Parts: sequence; C-alpha cells; structure tokens
Amino acid sequence: MPYAVVLHFSDELEKKVLALWQKLADTKLTSSLLDFGISRPHISLASFEKADVNILLKYVENLAKSTPSFSLNFDSVGSFPTDEKVVYLAPNRSDGFISIHREFHKSIQNTDLSCNEYYLPGKWLPHCTVAYRVEDLNFKKAIEYCQETGHQFHGNVTGVGVLEYWPIKELASFPLKTVNGSA
Repeated sequence: MPYAVVLHFSDELEKKVLALWQKLADTKLTSSLLDFGISRPHISLASFEKADVNILLKYVENLAKSTPSFSLNFDSVGSFPTDEKVVYLAPNRSDGFISIHREFHKSIQNTDLSCNEYYLPGKWLPHCTVAYRVEDLNFKKAIEYCQETGHQFHGNVTGVGVLEYWPIKELASFPLKTVNGSA
C-alpha cells in the first residue's frame, strides 16, 4: 500500500484552499478534489510505494515533536502537464519549509524506507494540488482561473501526517511544536 507524508495547514489557510477547490468545481473546469477522496489540502514531503507503516509513523511523530510551526506563502500557480493534468499552488520556499523536508529525509536515510525519487532533496517540487485530472480542453483555463481569481494565500504549516492512498485514508496527524503560543 502506498503512503505519503504530508504537511497540514492552519484552519484559515486550509479554508482558503478548500474555497478555491470549490470555485474550480463550480465553474465546471474540474471536479472537486473532494470527489477524489482528498479531504484536506496538503503538501507532500515524501511518498512511498510500500513501507512499514509503524516505522514511518514513528519517524513522522518524531519530526513533529522537533519541528516548530512555520509560515507559508503560496505565491504562484503551476502545473504538471502529465496524464493526471495537475494544477497546483506553489509555495515560497521559506527556511522552515526547506528545513522540515531536509530533516525528514535525513532522519530516514539509514532505514528501509525508500522514498519515491520525485520527493528526494534536490528533486522535490513542493506543491499543493488544487485541480486533478483536468480535461485537456479545460487545463489552460483552470490555470488561468487560478491566476486571475487570486492564489496568493498566507498561513501556517501546523502539522504533519501520514496518508494511505487510493483510496485516501488519513492514518495519523501530529501537531508541530507551537511557537509563541500559536500553532
């Protein structure tokens, strides 16, 4: 079973991204990601085709305990013109963002956990998917819609979790350390 390690957002930021998901669905440019079983916006730090989930959960929980929450800005729109036709929000790569990715991969490097190469340091393209399996006819329109209607969101990364996928099932979510009384 495949697994993903994902970053979760503050409630305020999550609501903004969910609203964009819904607007894209309302315009009929794409189906809502909720229709694919994706219930929470996130950014994947790693993906594993198979893993000992108990070991993976231990490393993710330790990461959460040692990592403070940090701010995140989505400042551009991008796409993967693959068969899946993905449109995404691209985050500004802050120190906290780069640090959590680097620390997670450093922590698992001497384990049997084998990450998908696209998520390895130096290859990883952080993104938050807002449209998936967009029809060819609507692909460019969906990108333009995101660019025109406002995609510059600010908020915080407040947690890290583990998903099992297809179908998607959240196995665990751990809060990051709070900083100055806020998560």
